[in-house]
Amino acid sequence: MRELKLSVLALLGAVLLFLVGCANTSARRTDAGLELDISAKGDEGFVVLKVISMRPISLLNPKWQSVHISSNGRRDEIVDITRHSNWLMSKRVPTESLYFAKLSAGQYEVTGLGSIGPGPGLLLALLASDQASVNRKLPGFKVEAGRLANLGTIVFSPEIENEQPEELFLLNGPVGKKAALETLLAEANHPEFSLKEGGGWGKTATAEDEAKALSLARQHVSMLHLRDTGGVLMAGSHLGQIFSRSGPQNWVRESIDTISTVFSVASTPAGITVAGSDYGKYFVKGSGGTWQTYRLGSEVKPITHIEPRPDGSIIFIAGDYQQSKLWLKKSLEDVNEAPTLITTLPGPPDHILVNDKSIFMARNIPGISRETVINRVDKMSLSVASQNEKFWVIEW
Repeated sequence: MRELKLSVLALLGAVLLFLVGCANTSARRTDAGLELDISAKGDEGFVVLKVISMRPISLLNPKWQSVHISSNGRRDEIVDITRHSNWLMSKRVPTESLYFAKLSAGQYEVTGLGSIGPGPGLLLALLASDQASVNRKLPGFKVEAGRLANLGTIVFSPEIENEQPEELFLLNGPVGKKAALETLLAEANHPEFSLKEGGGWGKTATAEDEAKALSLARQHVSMLHLRDTGGVLMAGSHLGQIFSRSGPQNWVRESIDTISTVFSVASTPAGITVAGSDYGKYFVKGSGGTWQTYRLGSEVKPITHIEPRPDGSIIFIAGDYQQSKLWLKKSLEDVNEAPTLITTLPGPPDHILVNDKSIFMARNIPGISRETVINRVDKMSLSVASQNEKFWVIEW
């Protein structure tokens, strides 16, 4: 009965979305990337918000696709502007969304989060939709003319049946605001972003209060990106967390000074730990040192695999479900040395098998025939050889 009630509520909520307005996102996706319109007319202002779900919100919807807002009886929604990701074609499940919109100045309430499900036809999409009401969990926010209301980051932990209730954490201090703005600029590649901040939630969290909220949110981690590094399991996760474990003891948790997701972790022969994150960002920590942050040149996609080589160099693999890029960093100690793009391959960057000599990457070709292309990258010469096979690779 409870499941039926939730389905009916989700359906009604999804229907309402088609009856209300849709706020101007001021963002347009083109072949060149995300274009932002930051010109305001009259009393128009802007709002940016990042939402992180600590795991897929349902079987069909990995992340929230819209934020529902209201002001003086008028209801609107702002929609996710991150890159499309076909998570069924790769292992990386996209659970983070970003919202940027142009709104009339005034006071607003966030009333809920929503996702329209996949499937052919409106009815099936509505039946597969998900909704969450948050108007009693979040304060109102203010939009000021010509300014950016940086709402920071919401961390959403979905309900686990009979185990854990739904949880929501608001990071609207320095960390959450920085994450939202950095993600917006990374998505848009907009070097001349000149909007001044103004408005926002009624009260901005102090750094201490935000640190407490972030600590509580990190305890809700439930997705690990695992890597076996010579008998030691290492894993990255949401909110900049790294886990390690060898043998039957408990996981050892470490947090990087970021709330970005860590998709890959590796340890070099020299004892240096390297972690890969989104938008070509990676973190490096020497033995007993502190974490330092770097970028893979112009890379804008997540780093899903890190492969150390015996000579101390590192192969980084970044990409999405359509394309993979292999980068080489010759020395982690030389901060002035720019990583080199080795090659670009079609297909996802996470169907990977590694042995002592090679990296095997599988690209399944959709269709009845079930064919796959396996690219073998020689770890020393960096040469690439391709071979077609009459099967799909689901797992190595």
